[in-house]
Amino acid sequence: MVRKLILFLEMHQPRRLRYGVLDKLCDLRGDEVEESTINSIIFNDEVNREILNRVADKSYVPTLS
Repeated sequence: MVRKLILFLEMHQPRRLRYGVLDKLCDLRGDEVEESTINSIIFNDEVNREILNRVADKSYVPTLS
């Protein structure tokens, strides 16, 4: 007889890209090519944070509580 059940849940949210990212990357000069600069150009962290918080409040938190 099974007395315990363990659930493994994996949560995933894609990172949203900024609009016009290809043009902005093509305009970079050689001395501007750093990981932090590229990440700030590619990913829209403000929108990512807003969407992740909204999804977490509606889905992840109630599921894991």
